[in-house]
Amino acid sequence: MRHAAEAASAPRGHRQSVESVPGGVRGRPQSPVAAVIVAAIFLAVGVALRLRQFAYGRPLWLDELFVALGIVPRTFADLTQPQAWDQATPVLFAWLVRLSVLTFGVGEQALRVPSLLAGCVALPLLWYVGGRLGGRQAAAIAVALAALSPHLVYYSNELKPYMMDGTVALALAALTLRVIDRPEARGRWLALVAAGELALPLSSPALFMLAAIGVALLTAPSVRRARRGLLWVVAAGTLWVATFAGVYLLFLRHVASDEFLHEWFSDAFLNPTKPGFPARLSQAFGQLALPPLYGPRDAFPFSARLLVSLIVVGLGALGVGVLWRRAGVPGLALVTVPLLAAIAASAVERYPLVARTMLFAAPFTILAVASGATALAGVAPGALGAGAGWLVGGALAAPAAIVSARQVASPVLRQNSPPIISYVQRHAAPDDAVYITRRARPAWAFYTTDWTAPDARRLAWLDDAGETRVPERQWAQAAYRDRMPDPFARARGRGVEIVQHFPVNWVSPSARTAPALPLDDWAASETRRMRASGRHSVWMVSVDPSRAADSTLVAAVRAAGGSAVTVMRGVGVDLYRFTFPSQGLRSSTSTSSVAPPRQGVGGSPHGGARRAADRL
Repeated sequence: MRHAAEAASAPRGHRQSVESVPGGVRGRPQSPVAAVIVAAIFLAVGVALRLRQFAYGRPLWLDELFVALGIVPRTFADLTQPQAWDQATPVLFAWLVRLSVLTFGVGEQALRVPSLLAGCVALPLLWYVGGRLGGRQAAAIAVALAALSPHLVYYSNELKPYMMDGTVALALAALTLRVIDRPEARGRWLALVAAGELALPLSSPALFMLAAIGVALLTAPSVRRARRGLLWVVAAGTLWVATFAGVYLLFLRHVASDEFLHEWFSDAFLNPTKPGFPARLSQAFGQLALPPLYGPRDAFPFSARLLVSLIVVGLGALGVGVLWRRAGVPGLALVTVPLLAAIAASAVERYPLVARTMLFAAPFTILAVASGATALAGVAPGALGAGAGWLVGGALAAPAAIVSARQVASPVLRQNSPPIISYVQRHAAPDDAVYITRRARPAWAFYTTDWTAPDARRLAWLDDAGETRVPERQWAQAAYRDRMPDPFARARGRGVEIVQHFPVNWVSPSARTAPALPLDDWAASETRRMRASGRHSVWMVSVDPSRAADSTLVAAVRAAGGSAVTVMRGVGVDLYRFTFPSQGLRSSTSTSSVAPPRQGVGGSPHGGARRAADRL
């Protein structure tokens, strides 16, 4: 920003753009034309990579299905209430998804349109912000790294708000730079204040970016000199704090007090007072260093990750120094304060440091690394210096390019449940039972619902199914089960849907889950439930299968005199068919053995325990 002021005060014929002077290069000029050409090429490549994944239209996987089921059946007004399937999607992001569904219909691509647009818009925003802070060469390298990043490409096609977080952060940074350029311009202040107001209900980590903006504005000489500059800063900050308080009370308070989520992310909190801090710090380093450029895995063998991480971190540290020299404290604040704020929130266990939740900071991490690459031109000898930045940038981009090229030929596929669900619908007899494992519930609910006339009661039942208020060991007792309707079985037409009951004790992501009952006892209990349905044939749909649980259940079916056949195996999905002898089966599933549907579409007071089983 100092450079911008100096350039503006120079005579017209002698002005030198701040973008043409790379920080730390000791005055060596660079070609802005080359930077523009490189940026334009990779802008096109980045959009093409994102459109390739979008066109593939991969089936929704577990986490996306939770979000879809929490949004699609609901109205805009409903989405301001606690969401179904225990989701906490930012309300404006949920509205954008809902608007896309109303416009294009219910489907994987329609649901991902907001994320796709965010991923494409992020690239030109990064070019603008990067050019202002780090110069055109750094901006061009940053655009290339972001365009090729498997991490950013993937989340540009994910029904989650993480890519929107990064785009919102870049948009806020761009508006802040415009204000710093002309703090007397009332329209620029209004645009920034309005964007901050919209960002808070659109992006959960937007608060960290707004904190960075506050620091940047307060330390910008142009703002301090402006007649009402500080008044604008105070007014904007006050309004943003008030809005955040409202967003927190309305939408985030229940998430902050969710014991399950706290346990789930326990390994991602950098609380130095808790045992295992060095291990968590090492894990956070791995989550923050490589994923912005290369994703959490696949780009490098395990043995090379530490070395590459150290190189990336070294370049990033060098780049932060470059950005400080070029853009002063305001520019430094925009790049570093969001990350520091997230680390501080993690230290008090209010924000987890994992690659996806930190995607809002990924563009700035990439910009810092790109700035470090350009800084190497200042130490390279002779003619090599002019191209050193491009050479280092190309070396950094090469691994991401290899992974992205591989994904063009073979797009990412997490779980492929639609073919198996379609097979069941085509081949199951009308009076067969379908046994749905805990993690298969969202896929079964989404892909078997007629979205032109969704059955709200059935969706609510599938959301709540599996919840129990009786002790787990008592639940396993056949004598107890014979005295009550099965709340996890429901008639559908002439058939029956049975949701797996899998009692677990939740530990943490590192320890995963431990059964509250021995697997053999649990499997015998579930087999009795299937036989109690009175159906000769039972199809088991298992998504993200637990091999231990599924194999034990198959053994229990055979021990009870039934047969078990593996019908199909897909990506993250298995289909089994169990057949029981007619002798000993109930003649039909009556209202005495099947629980009535639950009312409503909201979450359950026992959502934490239910989601724990979902994560098995």
